[in-house]
Amino acid sequence: MKQFSIKILVFLLPFICAIVFAGFSYQKSGGDLNKIGKISYDKNYRLTFRDAFNQEKKFTDFSRAISDTITKFDILTIGDSFSGQQQYGYQNYLALNHDLNVLNFNFNSFYKVRNYNPVHFLSELINGDILSNYNIDYIIIEVIERRFIDFVLEVNFDSSISLEEIKLIKRVYPKTEETFLKKTNNFLIDTKKYYKYKLGYLFSPKPFDSDVYKMNLVENMFRVNLDEITFYYQDISSLNRITKRNIFLLNQVLNNFKRKLEKDNIKLIVMPCVDKYDLYAPYIKDNPFPENSFFNFLRKEEKDYLFIDTKKVLEPYVNNGVKDVFFADDTHWSPIASEIIANEIFRVIKNDKK
Repeated sequence: MKQFSIKILVFLLPFICAIVFAGFSYQKSGGDLNKIGKISYDKNYRLTFRDAFNQEKKFTDFSRAISDTITKFDILTIGDSFSGQQQYGYQNYLALNHDLNVLNFNFNSFYKVRNYNPVHFLSELINGDILSNYNIDYIIIEVIERRFIDFVLEVNFDSSISLEEIKLIKRVYPKTEETFLKKTNNFLIDTKKYYKYKLGYLFSPKPFDSDVYKMNLVENMFRVNLDEITFYYQDISSLNRITKRNIFLLNQVLNNFKRKLEKDNIKLIVMPCVDKYDLYAPYIKDNPFPENSFFNFLRKEEKDYLFIDTKKVLEPYVNNGVKDVFFADDTHWSPIASEIIANEIFRVIKNDKK
């Protein structure tokens, strides 16, 4: 029996060592690319931004506003996860630095999030009665570059939503705790993917079943993993849908939204968020992928709405060597970019009021 146990232990020892090694090698920094790509980043990387993460939250979430008596806001923001960065998001910098009263539609607090499309939701707001219950000067529609065309093409322009309907779909979050079994299972899955992807990245910038590209840089753009960049696969897969025709259609839809909102004395601000790949593409070593033409095409369109060109705004900072405009370990921009973008939004609004 003792010999049998020793044989089992000898058989399992390589697997145990591999698991232990992965536990030490794969550091979890908290970014989405760190999680889904199983790419190790310094676990203390985000401590650099702790002041921004912990600053006072000054804007209002829609889930709170619908049960509150405050109805006057300077800005309503509707967007994707770039509009959900809480204390370090652009909305908070608008409120903190520029004393603007900002209302954010926090879509994760409502049950419709499974098919949430910020452009479609804006269309529903315009067709419904929610805006008539609030006094709003500007609406910012924010969408990540890689998804903007798809979101516009998916809009049902006849759909609407009322204030009573949205109150009914407000989400209540039950308190849940992760079981030991689930934690163990997740750890084993992480370990398996860590080794599989680590091997895959030796031969390709994106392993077969990974959703993350990892490529070398000609200059250091981040404070960790200095000579490399990671970005989401859709930054590349979406490039074939970025055509002059699709951008023309997108612009027509946005101009139409502007005209409809104008009837309620609301100004529309359109803010496409530049993809991480698009912003850093000139610094990728031996880049095999084409240029993203989204902003090039959109700049040439005749726009009735106010426009925040996030690529044009952020490029000078990247070109001047500012590190971590985007998080190294994430698809999203960092508090550095959030504050820069907030300053640009304020500038555009200030000029509009002249």
